Amino acid sequence: MKILHRATGATLLDFPGDTLRGANLRGANLDGANLTGANLIDANLTRANLSGANLHGANLTRANLIDANLDGANLTGANLHGANLIDANLYRACVIDADLTGANLIDANLYRACVIDADLTGANLSYADLTGANLIDANLTGAIGFRFPDAPDPIALRKLVADQIESHPELHDQGDWGDGCANPNCGTPCCVAGWACHLGGGARGLSVSSSATRLLWVDGLPMPSFESDATREEILDALRATK
Repeated sequence: MKILHRATGATLLDFPGDTLRGANLRGANLDGANLTGANLIDANLTRANLSGANLHGANLTRANLIDANLDGANLTGANLHGANLIDANLYRACVIDADLTGANLIDANLYRACVIDADLTGANLSYADLTGANLIDANLTGAIGFRFPDAPDPIALRKLVADQIESHPELHDQGDWGDGCANPNCGTPCCVAGWACHLGGGARGLSVSSSATRLLWVDGLPMPSFESDATREEILDALRATK
């Protein structure tokens, strides 16, 4: 199997046969590679560069993707069941309708990743950065590290945050995350994510943005923007949205 660069057509790697099952691709540079439908079961892709790669429908069951770079990769419909994605970079990756059941995503970067309709049943999301991730219709049943055991009801918390911002606009500043502490009376202006942590029990060792994503996420409802240029009206509309 020849691995081709998607844009140039150049051969990046050449493997005999039609499978990469169990292949050792540790540290391989597969930037922009076309791996559509590839059989990568049990493959070793530790620290591989898969930035912009097309892995649509690829089978990555139990693949080792520790510290792999999947920035902007297309993983639509990919099978990542039991894959090891510790410290993997999935920034802006498209993970629509992917199978991530039992996947290990500890410390993974899912910033602005599109995870629509993905199955994350039993996946470990401890300390993963979920800032701006689109999790609409994702299945998070039994996902480890996503919901905090002592977290308040997210619908109730959304109302509390909206009421706080509306009642005290002088303490709302989208340009300041806040420190994520669990004391809402410290008098420090902070953004919507900071207020979610203040009123939701603190950041719990995560970044303010990632913790706030877990605290405010409700399937089927829009997430308020954490961006510095988001308007107060846009944020309140998202927080008060109903199904």
